[in-house]
Amino acid sequence: MNKFKFTFLVIIFCACSDRNDFLLSEYQKSFSGMIGSKIDIEELNSIQEYNFKVLVLLNTQCASCVLTAKRWSESVNHSIFNNKDIIFLTYGPPNEYFQTNFNESMKSFKDLNHIHYPSEEFIYKNNLELYNLDVFLLNQSDEILLIGDPTKDPLLRKLYKNF
Repeated sequence: MNKFKFTFLVIIFCACSDRNDFLLSEYQKSFSGMIGSKIDIEELNSIQEYNFKVLVLLNTQCASCVLTAKRWSESVNHSIFNNKDIIFLTYGPPNEYFQTNFNESMKSFKDLNHIHYPSEEFIYKNNLELYNLDVFLLNQSDEILLIGDPTKDPLLRKLYKNF
């Protein structure tokens, strides 16, 4: 999201009396091409403990993805994740540095949901080229409700509370 849209959302969030509903509406408009789209990943069908899923995409060739995994391990007990399945989908060729750090970061998860793809094929299949290192909140039908990482964005944390 560009800086103008983000600044606009922050101003509106602070000024509006019915902030959460308005913020969610404006947020969804900015991702209108993706919100409601279905993520088609067969392995997601078997993960259905809760009504909502948080899908975290991590590339094995991405150094910052190691930091993302560490941030998630520190945030896993946050109340916004209580009624949501968290699924880490890693993709790319094997990388010892990434795998070692990912495994260390994931120790804080009691029930780790992890899917790995050796290539980026699912990215193209699901039209996620612009969102290949992002986080998605999905409903029971695996349709996208929100896009963005609530572990580093306080506005997204507020939106996650609505679900």
